Amino acid sequence: MNKDDPMRTWIEGIKGRGWQGAAQSILDVIEPIAPLVAQVLLVFQPISGVMGGDKVVTTLVEALHTPEGIAQLRQQLSDDEE
Repeated sequence: MNKDDPMRTWIEGIKGRGWQGAAQSILDVIEPIAPLVAQVLLVFQPISGVMGGDKVVTTLVEALHTPEGIAQLRQQLSDDEE
C-alpha cells in the first residue's frame, strides 16, 4: 500500500482502534453479496464526497467487485503495522 493510496488512512484507522477483527467479520458476512454492497455504496458516494471520503468509497467499491479485491482488503487488515 503506497502513501497516496486513499484506503491507507482508513485501514490504519481501523488498525489503530483495534477493529481488524470486526472488519474481517464484516468482510466474511458481506463476501457472498459484495458486488451488491458495492452498488449500494455507490448510492452513498455523493454524500461521502461532501465529507471528503469519496476516494475511499470509490476504492472500496472497486475492491468489493472482485474476490481478489476482497482478498487484498483482508491482507491489508491482517498486515502488521509497517
